[in-house]
Amino acid sequence: MLTDLLRRWREGFPASLPATAASAALDRDPDTVLVDARTRTFWSRSTGTSTTLVETADAGAGGVEVETVGRRVAALLAARDAPPPPPVREPREPPEADPGRSEERFVELLRDGRFEAAFGLLAAPCQERWGSPHAFAAGQGATARNLLGLSVRQARRLADWVDAEGGCVHRDVVELDIDYRVRLSSSTMATVSRTVHLVAAGGGWRSICYPSAAATT
Repeated sequence: MLTDLLRRWREGFPASLPATAASAALDRDPDTVLVDARTRTFWSRSTGTSTTLVETADAGAGGVEVETVGRRVAALLAARDAPPPPPVREPREPPEADPGRSEERFVELLRDGRFEAAFGLLAAPCQERWGSPHAFAAGQGATARNLLGLSVRQARRLADWVDAEGGCVHRDVVELDIDYRVRLSSSTMATVSRTVHLVAAGGGWRSICYPSAAATT
């Protein structure tokens, strides 16, 4: 029982030798050492005792001890020259999307007739007001194809914004001054300037677009 306890105690020491040619050679020796290159501390596999390089040098001058020091120095060099372990990836929230790009994406989806995907980019109160992607498509389909693109002139970050149409207050909002390019007829294009708001949600930005009064009656 005592032997088993000692064995378990020795196995508890960290096996920090890297898988290099030098350390592979050391592992073939039953009295090889385990090394911590940072603290320059060694553990003997056979005894489980620890010592530092300085303590080893002062321990004695016998041939066996010199051989042990050489083995420990080789282990230290192997540990020092081994590549560092890869960094641990910490979980993090997705980065915020650029608000101007988010509105461009929203317009692109409308123009391409991908109304279900565009519905997913609406703020929650807007989704509730529309009720479903199908209702959103029915309300936007007639005019969405006339949206040709946009350019953002200015962006402002707001701590909060009163959404009068939705009857609520949004926190963390971006206010954009945008020039929309629209088609008025087969031969006529125009630029329409609007100030719009996007609200932060889900690690990105969500557009504000409510149905008109006619669409809800």
